[in-house]
Amino acid sequence: MTIQSVKTTAALRNVAVIFLFSVTFFAQGPATELTLNDQLSAETKGGETKAYVVSLPADHTARIEVVQDGIDVNFQAYDLNGQPSIIGLSPSGLYGNDLILVTAKQAGTYRVEVMTADPRAKPGRYAIVLKEIRPTVDEDFRINEATSKILQLAQEATRIKYDGTIKGLEDAIAKWDEAIIISRIKKDKVWEGVAIVAKGLIYEQLGEVQAGRDAFLQSLQLWRELGNRQYEGSALNNLGFSYMNLGEPEKSVLYFEQAIATHRETKDRPSEGSSLNNLAYAYMKLGEYERSEDFFRQALVIKKDDQSLRDKRILSNTLNNLGTVLMLRGKSAEGMEFLQRSLDLRGQTEYPWGVANSLLNLGKYQWESSEKEAGFEKLTKANEMSLQLGDRRMQSESYYQLAKAENEKGNVGKAIENVSKGLEIIKEIRSRLAGSESRYAYFSTVQNFYDLYIDLLVTRFDKEGDKLDVELAFELSERSRSRSLIEVLQEARVKFTNEIDPALLAEQRNLQKLINDRYASRQALLGGKPTPAQVTKVNGEISELNTQIQGVKLKIRRNNPKLADLSEGKTTSFASIQQSLGDDTVLLEYRLGETRSFLWCVTRSSIALIKLPSRSIIEAKAKQFYDGIVANRAIDKTLNLQLSRELSDILLGEVSGEIEGKRLAIVAHGILQYAPFSALSSPNSVNKELLLVETNEIVFLPSASVLAELRENQPEQNKKTIAIFADPVFDLDDSRIGRNPSNRPEDTNVALNSLLRDFRFGESLPRLLASRQEAKNISNLVEKPMVEVLMDFQASRQNIETAQLRDFKILHFATHGLLNSTRPELSGLVFSMYNKDGQKQDGFLSLNDVYNLDLSSDLVVLSACQTALGKDVRGEGIIGLSRGFLYAGADRIIASLWKVDDSATAEFMKRFYTNYLQKEMSESKALQQTKNEMKKIKRFQSPYYWSAFTLLGDWK
Repeated sequence: MTIQSVKTTAALRNVAVIFLFSVTFFAQGPATELTLNDQLSAETKGGETKAYVVSLPADHTARIEVVQDGIDVNFQAYDLNGQPSIIGLSPSGLYGNDLILVTAKQAGTYRVEVMTADPRAKPGRYAIVLKEIRPTVDEDFRINEATSKILQLAQEATRIKYDGTIKGLEDAIAKWDEAIIISRIKKDKVWEGVAIVAKGLIYEQLGEVQAGRDAFLQSLQLWRELGNRQYEGSALNNLGFSYMNLGEPEKSVLYFEQAIATHRETKDRPSEGSSLNNLAYAYMKLGEYERSEDFFRQALVIKKDDQSLRDKRILSNTLNNLGTVLMLRGKSAEGMEFLQRSLDLRGQTEYPWGVANSLLNLGKYQWESSEKEAGFEKLTKANEMSLQLGDRRMQSESYYQLAKAENEKGNVGKAIENVSKGLEIIKEIRSRLAGSESRYAYFSTVQNFYDLYIDLLVTRFDKEGDKLDVELAFELSERSRSRSLIEVLQEARVKFTNEIDPALLAEQRNLQKLINDRYASRQALLGGKPTPAQVTKVNGEISELNTQIQGVKLKIRRNNPKLADLSEGKTTSFASIQQSLGDDTVLLEYRLGETRSFLWCVTRSSIALIKLPSRSIIEAKAKQFYDGIVANRAIDKTLNLQLSRELSDILLGEVSGEIEGKRLAIVAHGILQYAPFSALSSPNSVNKELLLVETNEIVFLPSASVLAELRENQPEQNKKTIAIFADPVFDLDDSRIGRNPSNRPEDTNVALNSLLRDFRFGESLPRLLASRQEAKNISNLVEKPMVEVLMDFQASRQNIETAQLRDFKILHFATHGLLNSTRPELSGLVFSMYNKDGQKQDGFLSLNDVYNLDLSSDLVVLSACQTALGKDVRGEGIIGLSRGFLYAGADRIIASLWKVDDSATAEFMKRFYTNYLQKEMSESKALQQTKNEMKKIKRFQSPYYWSAFTLLGDWK
């Protein structure tokens, strides 16, 4: 669905007014003489001009400055003959500062006029002051020449932008680039900021969303330096819009709310209306349709009274958006009325982009109703116009809607052609985005293209029986998965650190330290009784620092040629994937769809496609299964077996013959990423009493192409076997503080059987005594020179970052874990938070810190809660700690799906390492064997105690 969120900036609105400004103004009242450093205040309104005079000796220059307080004004200076000599037009906003340099070739009295930039402006005040009279220098002439040149460039850029062609947009960017250079000669940061914003808006129209966001970030920093609150509000709005286009509506809400507050503070009513519209758009993307409609109607109240051409166009956007959300709420008649009103207004105002957008939206809903012919005609016209306008996102969306229509008409081949064209445009847009976060966020918004394409190929296979369609559908499924993870794994293999500007690396490290400090402050704050304002403030500070560090990472990527080459994560061909499996492994790749789901069963010599029920049916059954296991710790065997059989029949029933006795490499999708497959009934069990863990080894993959990338890593000969971090010091009241931990008895008053290895910010962290025994059990299996155990105060974040972790084959972390499924960068592991003297220290190892580790590990074991989880991003999978450790250099990860029990985990890990290190089983075999052993222990026989741990990565 394509609708328009209003992109607006007060700076460009002021530029538009400037272009309408005529230099033929007449001052009201006599001219006022300016004297050095004597500040004069005045009130003016739209259409008024006030005159001032200044006496200058020959070859001297006067510097005259204005401070605006609620109204934007421009200058004009006249020579001694009464002819305009300098036009000081600057889009400095309602509260910005302006200046003009009046150069006198001859001695005399020179006239300066101050007029409103907007002829319709309401009354406002300004102050004018003659700051300096000094001998003229060459730079004064260059500055005045630049003043005229900037205005000319801005006019030309605006004109060619509205030619409505790709070339026009690209030429406009070149003009604004030149304006930036000229503005620096003039030393006019306002014009520089306006040019940067203008470029950002054009980049977004071209689909270069990342470049647009970079521009808005740059402008925000500049407006804050200048203290221009009006433009700061517009920059916040534009940043919110960028995050919307990148598929991050949660972030965009934060920016739009800040923008609205700033607009209200500066009494910028038009911009408030635009940002309200955008906030409504964000809530619509989040599925909060009622809330969205409310904000759209608030925006409409503000916008309906605006009568300028530009404001009518913005009004048409709001009408379009309100119509769309009404359609989504099932209010079809009213929704279609608003969509039609938007189309009519866009036509009246000769707004080509808006007309194309309205045609696309109306066409979509008409096709879905009974007006098929009219709808198809509008979709076709929207596709043609979007191509002419150069709006690639609208063009791709129109191809998608046309593909759906052609499929419904029975033209499967034409439908495949259209959706393929749409995907090519998406590929191009994505390749221009810098940074994995931006890429996976954008990619999550276009997964419907892959869903449709795969469904169409299956439909064609059902009709024609060509097996190549099954293989192509599988390759498309791979192309839609974990692309950003593949790219960051490529980055990890490219040793580029030595080529990065040291100043950028230092800036990144400093920002990360500030972020960690703010996390610590928030934890301390939440431990007390904070006010909502205090929590909002610290969250805002963390968000701002994360935005800054993202900007530094983008600079690093763009400035590094090796990273710049990694623009597109390559997926592996079907033939190569088959060869990677071996005879003992079967790949099961799932894809959940709206109306039907698919399973590809791939062996070294075959591929089969199995149709499964819809996403909603599978999700409901998988959630029941997950909840049943987690809730029934004491074991309700009958219920668990029933749920296990039902889900197993759906997911594995059709492939029972292929998977018997094989290792299963599972590429899960959606909710299935959370499902403990090892606790499913084995489809090869006659009475369904056997579980899958008893018949099959199981390993998980984000995608089959990720496996290929992991195998590209060159193995290193590790010097030591294992490093273990366990039993950190979390609490100032911990009795180890001030004592020698190795010489004191163990605490015995902790209820180990009820302790979980997770925490939330603000909670006190209980000591994990079982993790101490866990570490000792593991270390006893390894020769002393080959193991390093760091417990108590040594189990610190600092030791993790400074230790030579590349020397170890295995890394084992037994501690508390934090999951943040909304903001995965806030997830992490907690280590000692105090030193032996009781001094507080940073003990939180965040996901961002994990990315910066340098590992070469066969295996990383995250013996903590929910470490296999994170934010589930469509098309990318789970963004969390496991992904971070893969990037850092681990080949495989063992992590948990839920809050694991402390004592059960200690027993589990003792048995796992016995199987892995002493009996020399592979990781997947050792994990299978351990689970089977645990389920025979009466106390731990419930799947809750043993099925949480999963193996992710390469099984070889």
